[in-house]
Amino acid sequence: MGEVFRLAASRAQAQEFSPQVGEWELRTRLTDLNINHVTDTVDGETTNVERRLNIRLEARHQLNEQVNVGLFVGYFGEGDTDANGDYTNRTRSWSLVPRVEYMLSDSLGAALSVGLSRGANIDDDANLVNYRLHFTAVPRVFYRTALNDKVRLEPYGEVEFYTYKDYDADGSEYNENSQYALMAGVESRYYIAPNFSVNFIPRVILLNRETHLDDDVARRSTRFNLVAGFSLYF
Repeated sequence: MGEVFRLAASRAQAQEFSPQVGEWELRTRLTDLNINHVTDTVDGETTNVERRLNIRLEARHQLNEQVNVGLFVGYFGEGDTDANGDYTNRTRSWSLVPRVEYMLSDSLGAALSVGLSRGANIDDDANLVNYRLHFTAVPRVFYRTALNDKVRLEPYGEVEFYTYKDYDADGSEYNENSQYALMAGVESRYYIAPNFSVNFIPRVILLNRETHLDDDVARRSTRFNLVAGFSLYF
């Protein structure tokens, strides 16, 4: 009987951490919020100013008990100006990544993200130099559980398929690259308050195969990284 009560309590705890129907989550990573302004001076006179703006946010919404939808939006801009404030070079990019998550059971779920991004290089005369189109598709499976009354764990595995093509200013393609990578990690959320959590995501990335300029190249490399961020719930 005691085991039954402990199991019921564990399930109730896991459900408490699960997104509630109608709930919104606004999340980001610390590496996705960056504003940089660097001024170079020689003998007290400005010679170069470097500006960088990087903002990436994701919003998720719980439609019903099984379905969660989200949208990741990103913008990156970087440029150098001379002493007169005229740009010498600029780089800009944006990203849109919609996401759908479906719970197969109380704890087991699957998700799919499909994204498109575009980056461009601009010269000092504000003319387009070249640009890149980047497409990604990421299927994921995960298991969601509660460690205690403040920590939720979500081990996951996913495969990232991505490809990009480079174009010159006239729209002619001159380079392409396709890869896929296997990833495994654990997304942990520490709830400081009911509407705020700190997120830590250690993950291992294994790159399996790369196709570059129509040549299929076998390549293996393993990387580990740790991503930190936070979420707001309302």
